[in-house]
Amino acid sequence: LTGLVDKEVVQEIRNETDLAPFDLSEAATTLLAKIGQCVPSSPKLRSIIRKSVGENDTFDLIGMYDINFIETLANHYLNLIDSPLNPLLGTQLERTAAVTTTIIILNNLFIDVNDVMGFKWYEVRTHMTENQKWDGVGFSIINRKLTPVLIEFSGGIKFNNTDVKESRDMNKLDSACKRSIDYITATTDLTVPVPEFVVRFYDAHIYFESVVKLDEDIYIRRTYTVVPVPARPALLKNFLAKTEDMYQWRNAVVNLI
Repeated sequence: LTGLVDKEVVQEIRNETDLAPFDLSEAATTLLAKIGQCVPSSPKLRSIIRKSVGENDTFDLIGMYDINFIETLANHYLNLIDSPLNPLLGTQLERTAAVTTTIIILNNLFIDVNDVMGFKWYEVRTHMTENQKWDGVGFSIINRKLTPVLIEFSGGIKFNNTDVKESRDMNKLDSACKRSIDYITATTDLTVPVPEFVVRFYDAHIYFESVVKLDEDIYIRRTYTVVPVPARPALLKNFLAKTEDMYQWRNAVVNLI
C-alpha cells in the first residue's frame, strides 16, 4: 500500500492489523543470544544446544515451551544438515518437503496448546471453506468447524516454485479467508477487525500471514514474518532468530479461538 495511499491510512491499517506484543522467556532469550553470537558452524551450534539441554534437568513443557521449540527444531535441522545427504539441499516435491519443514515447525510451535489448537494435513476440507481442499488446516479443538489457519504448500524445494503457482495459491487463500471470516462473524460475537491466519510454503521459505477484515468489503493481507528453510548453519541461525516473531503470530491464533 505504501505509495498508493496516504501515509496516515497506511499507519492506521498497520495499527488495526498489528499483533499483540509477545516476549520470550529469559532462558529462551539467553539461548538465542548465544546462538546469534556463534559462528555458522554445525558443531559449534550443536554444542550450544547440547549444553542448553543439559542445563534443563527439570523440564516442564508448558512452562518452557519456547526453549523446547528452539532445542527441538535446532536438533532436527542440525541432524539434516549433518546427515550424509542433506535432503534440504536437493529437490523435493511439495508433500515430501512439508514433512521436514512446515509440518514439524507448526506442530512444535503449538505443542503446548494442542488441547486448544490442532492440525490436519493433506487434502483437507473444512466446514468454513466448503469443498476446497487444503494442504493443511489449523482447527479449534472445542469447535472443530472453526479453522482459523489455512495452510498451502506452493511448490516444494527446487520444484514448482513459479510465480504462477504462488499467485494462484494466494488468490485461492484470499477467497477462502473471506468466506472463513464471514463464517466466524456470523457464528461468534467477534467484530471487525477479524483475521483468518495463513501459512504458506514457497521457494524454501515459510510465510506467517493473515487476511484481516477491516470493514465491509475491505480485506487486507499482511505478512508478519518469513523464515527460511534451515538448509545450512547460517540459515538455521536466521530461522531461530525469528522465534519470537513466530510465537507472536501463534499467540494471535490461539487468542482468536
